[in-house]
Amino acid sequence: MFLSLATPTTLVALSAAFSASVQAAATPVISQDAPVPVHRPGTADLIGFNASGTYLLRNAFHPKPPEGIFAAPIFSSLIWPPDRTIRLVGDTRGIGLADLVGFGGKEVWVARNNGNGTFSPVPGRTVPWFGANEAAGNWSIERHVRVLANVRGTAGERAFGAVDVVGFGEEGAWVALNKDDGSGTFNPPKLVLEGYFGYADGWRVEQHPRVLADVDGDGKLDIVGFGSDAVYVSINTGSGSFAAPPIRALNSNFTPAAGWVTKKHLRALADLTGNGRTDIVGFGEGGVYASMSLGDGKFGEPKLALPGVFGYEHGWRVERHPRFVVDVNRDGFADIVAFGDRNVYVSFGVGDGTFSSPPTIVLRNKFTYLGADGEVEWEVGRHERTLADLDGDGAPELVGFGEDGVWVSWNDGKGAFGEPVKMGRTFGVNGGEWGTGSLRYVANVFGY
Repeated sequence: MFLSLATPTTLVALSAAFSASVQAAATPVISQDAPVPVHRPGTADLIGFNASGTYLLRNAFHPKPPEGIFAAPIFSSLIWPPDRTIRLVGDTRGIGLADLVGFGGKEVWVARNNGNGTFSPVPGRTVPWFGANEAAGNWSIERHVRVLANVRGTAGERAFGAVDVVGFGEEGAWVALNKDDGSGTFNPPKLVLEGYFGYADGWRVEQHPRVLADVDGDGKLDIVGFGSDAVYVSINTGSGSFAAPPIRALNSNFTPAAGWVTKKHLRALADLTGNGRTDIVGFGEGGVYASMSLGDGKFGEPKLALPGVFGYEHGWRVERHPRFVVDVNRDGFADIVAFGDRNVYVSFGVGDGTFSSPPTIVLRNKFTYLGADGEVEWEVGRHERTLADLDGDGAPELVGFGEDGVWVSWNDGKGAFGEPVKMGRTFGVNGGEWGTGSLRYVANVFGY
């Protein structure tokens, strides 16, 4: 359960005004659709940005949950319009505390997590780039991707280390490396891959997913881009840059040249065999396809890993049915969790790149597009659903931001889920300004 759910979530306080493996050390998978990774094992919190400011819902499994305090708004959607700005969560100091990071009009702003339910703004502009204004590079949500990631590998005892800024802009890929001095600030950005993965090179947000994931098993995040005619990989050099030119890692498969389009087909990266390398998983026309990492930056020819289900031909739609690839039973092999019209399904990873068939129904008429009465209940774009470890056992729970609040279905550790429990009204679409323009993340705010 979460702390203080009987009362409204507290607005985070400021000390000054501000104008997927079960191993904790496993590298995350970061993309434009999933920019905030969570720890496993871990006890994730809920954090949200709306018109009033930033709200934090603390996890009661923390050894000493900090007390929240009401204060002036920070990162309010009124000041940070979602059509021009980005608000993320990431550890900018490498100490296990997640900070608030905003990509504004002129620069990148950071508010440091004080570890006690308050946040302090970093003096001045942390990065005078990656912003919407001309002087900051004319970055836009419609054309460019910006994320936070530790691109130099894991650091110390923390799972992800101090994050850097990575952006896929007009001319290619940019990186602003963290200064790693505990200040939560960054070095000047560098164009590390000119002529690749950028808008000017033909890469489009709505057509070409770009993902940061470890494909060669060295513990560092590489760039994986699904281009128009091939999947490209740029291997992490370990120095905060990426190898050029990118490797043509897989010909045509999973790309528009082979009939794959974002409005019909989901693509993900996950470790299917437990070897520490991320593989490609695609929900295509005829089912689920998998392409295994070869360890050298390339992928093997795709195989039909789960035929007859979860594909477009079987009625599964991007705009109605979220699907995730994550290890839910702690065996080290990624599984499929799929939210259908009336049921939530799990198909367990076997360890060889395939999945158990038929899928197991784990919930009926819960978190699904249709409710028991046949009426539409959970909609993509309105009711977010995700998976995150909330109790620290390494097995992720189902978390849904519904119409009337936050709902959680607890994982028994083996991939079976209990009936959803309502954890509070706040963060629900009708629970206080959590509709259009708001953002909600599941994140390890306090490092657990």
